[in-house]
Amino acid sequence: MIVVWGGYETAWRGVMPQKNFLGGLMAYGVFVGYYSLLFRSNSRILSFYVVLGSIVMTIMSQSATAIIATSSGFIFIILLSFVNNSKNGYEKGFSIWIMMFVLVLISGAVVFSNEMFQFIGRSVTLTGRSEIWSLVLGTIQERPFLGYGHTFWQVQTPVRSAISQQGGWAIAHAHNAYLDIWLQTGIIGLVLVSIFLISGVAMSLRSVLRGAAPIALFWSVIFFVSIAKSFTETQWVDPNMPTFFWTTLSFIGLVNFSGASFSNKMRDRRRA
Repeated sequence: MIVVWGGYETAWRGVMPQKNFLGGLMAYGVFVGYYSLLFRSNSRILSFYVVLGSIVMTIMSQSATAIIATSSGFIFIILLSFVNNSKNGYEKGFSIWIMMFVLVLISGAVVFSNEMFQFIGRSVTLTGRSEIWSLVLGTIQERPFLGYGHTFWQVQTPVRSAISQQGGWAIAHAHNAYLDIWLQTGIIGLVLVSIFLISGVAMSLRSVLRGAAPIALFWSVIFFVSIAKSFTETQWVDPNMPTFFWTTLSFIGLVNFSGASFSNKMRDRRRA
């Protein structure tokens, strides 16, 4: 018997099919509004409304993933600014180690802390996610190289029906970006996405080591929020394609800043 997943009847979903998708989208809105206030790029009233509205909708979506990603994003801003404002190589290196250490602690708290999940109303199995991951991994092993194709979860196939049948409820996605990418696009797609993400992280670190402008920190935070959500929610592929836009946009922003920084550095060398 297959049942529809329930228990969140009061959670806000907006126009999104699931509450986690709304919460994840609003997590981006929090930082867009925050940096809009910081840069004074729009009306302060409008920017404040975006921040406040996004925070309210993130909370009302009852998405623990989005709440954790938003909270971690602000911690990341503080750590990134600390590294960026360090005056010499030794300070920057020390700051990088502190940032990595804190991020590891955050990851450990999210994944392993029973008390934290009890506080946000979740179990240590992430509301059934561990079972879903096991079922998806078993399905992936049957076609690990080519996958089952994009929009796998939108078509009622025998394979998808078997996953829901084994789980006992209508499973809508893998609840993990990397498993879903592997499931839909195979190992080739997973490798390409991994290269893309590692490149983005590397550009972000290079930018703060060189002394990044605030706009570069903004793109780094948006990129970080995307990665923070990817471990417990599907990202970048169907059925959560809007995240592809924000992650790609932040990557382009990091590329533009890295290119401008490199050009300025070469121009300074020629002048010297």
